[in-house]
Amino acid sequence: MNCNIAVAASLVVDLNQSQAISAAQASKKLALVNTTTASRGTFVQSKYFPILKKPIIASGEFYLTDTAFTWKTLQPVKSALIFKNNQLWEQVADGELSVVKNAANMTSILQNAISGNFIKLTKQFEFYEIKTPLDTDGKNTNEKNTDDACVVMLPLIESLKQGITQFVLCGKGQINTLSWTDPYNNRTDIQLSYLTPSETTKINEQ
Repeated sequence: MNCNIAVAASLVVDLNQSQAISAAQASKKLALVNTTTASRGTFVQSKYFPILKKPIIASGEFYLTDTAFTWKTLQPVKSALIFKNNQLWEQVADGELSVVKNAANMTSILQNAISGNFIKLTKQFEFYEIKTPLDTDGKNTNEKNTDDACVVMLPLIESLKQGITQFVLCGKGQINTLSWTDPYNNRTDIQLSYLTPSETTKINEQ
């Protein structure tokens, strides 16, 4: 498991030890920059279920702008989710597009979380500043393993609470990892890797 993901997965918010922060403070803690700039990259998603010994892993590409978000799975099965104008579409391997109902909200959350547009999440989540556990030599585990900082989002809306107990974001300058759990102790971890502007240009020219 990637060290960033390991840190994110181990974080559990203790409200007695954690402090609520604003969206601006959360953005500052993660040192986010260029949150409105288009970005493109790859992802590895691991879903953990208590009844399974191994996670279900998928990988692919993502692309986001201020107005659109594409989440394209390449392995194990090709498909794509395209979120634009508050409408979610699914594209299967044969290229056919169909409207997806009851999933646009989660896709919008992913779009805003990855882009660092935390202001748009404040009606759905409350942000918390957290400290990772100290290891035996007294050093911060997160600082020892990675330069990334982490914040936790706790859902405010009852409908979200039914599917998310906590949502952890880690990064430095950009969001590198996302991890969320549900009331049934299932967990989803996502590791992101970003293309450089020159790499993105080459792909667009192909």
